[in-house]
Amino acid sequence: MQIEDLHSVGIVGTGTMGGEIGMVCALEGLQVTLYDVSPSALDSTQKRLVQAAENYVTLEWVTADAANEARSRMNYTASIEDLGDVDLVSESVYEELEVKRKIWRQLAGICNERTVFTTNTSSLRPSEFAEATGRPDRFAAMHFHLPILGNKIVDVMNHGQTSTDTMDLVEAFVGRIGLIPIRIEKENPGYVFNSMLIGFLLEAGRLLVNEIASKEDIDRAWTTIMGTPAGPFAIMDHIGVDTAWRVIQGIAERDNDSELSQFAAMLEAMVDEGRLGAKAGQGFYSYPQPD
Repeated sequence: MQIEDLHSVGIVGTGTMGGEIGMVCALEGLQVTLYDVSPSALDSTQKRLVQAAENYVTLEWVTADAANEARSRMNYTASIEDLGDVDLVSESVYEELEVKRKIWRQLAGICNERTVFTTNTSSLRPSEFAEATGRPDRFAAMHFHLPILGNKIVDVMNHGQTSTDTMDLVEAFVGRIGLIPIRIEKENPGYVFNSMLIGFLLEAGRLLVNEIASKEDIDRAWTTIMGTPAGPFAIMDHIGVDTAWRVIQGIAERDNDSELSQFAAMLEAMVDEGRLGAKAGQGFYSYPQPD
């Protein structure tokens, strides 16, 4: 497939990231099908993207007409079979290996042979589930950063079996939707930016569980000295405490790290309480005005 032949995109998993990927693709004239197993999740996503489009207009990232046209190109479905004829799939389901393997096995049996597969995984190695796609040579990581239109960088990563043609096509696709590809030739679960960010967040967690300082003072030290709007705990609120928990729990288990296990347990307790971060109105801080 050539980039000029790519006209439609299937989004698998319609959380914050999946929904926004779909919106960005639709803004660039592509037909987008958003799939989620939960009809209620699809309804929530549709409402959230209406608000997101309004925010894009307010920020002057797009015009009101462009936002309206983009929404008209977005279709929502709870039937995975509706992805059978899309040109490219972008997957953003939960960061659980068996969940990803299961969904890719389904897609392998449904999608057209020409369809290119991509994953937005933030912590797993794509090579761990590449075989489940049935086309590992036409499968690559295409990893976005929220907010997509604000940050623009997209990691395009080879997992070891990805063909050069697939890497070229995915990189061209990123440019086609107005974003900036960072090409990663060797598999690295944290890509580029996330490798640096995760190390930063882990060290903040160690400071907190060891009672070195409060979350407020840890954030204050970073924001004051570096001149940034958010410190590590506010950043986790905006990433999503649930996402941070899954990533940090995985690292703690992999490294058998007791300090990180304590931090993961703290995050898990927050998730159980519904304190998922900015999207839920409460995380380490309260929103929309953090206290």
